[in-house]
Amino acid sequence: MSGVPGDFGVPPAGQAGDAAAYEEEAEIQYGVPQDASASGSRAEAVLLSSEEKLMSIDGVTGVGIGDGDLGEDAIVVYVRDAAVGQRLPSTLEGVPVQVVVTGEITPY
Repeated sequence: MSGVPGDFGVPPAGQAGDAAAYEEEAEIQYGVPQDASASGSRAEAVLLSSEEKLMSIDGVTGVGIGDGDLGEDAIVVYVRDAAVGQRLPSTLEGVPVQVVVTGEITPY
């Protein structure tokens, strides 16, 4: 290796180098944890326990996690029209609920 910052351990073109010397040293975890408690987000745990009930409400088109008014985690409920949103609670188990009116969603 040349030791030049930014070379990322890649040998110059035309030099094979020792493959073992270029192994990645860090293990990177990819994906979203399946267990909400592993991620530490209360909003995720509440969403997991409430998602089926929320999605069963006529006019709810989707649910997810987003930012609340104060930047905290919130449960986001996507609804067909504002009247549906008025029937939803402002919090679920102490987690703020944000309503987003999407209109009718039609799959292609």
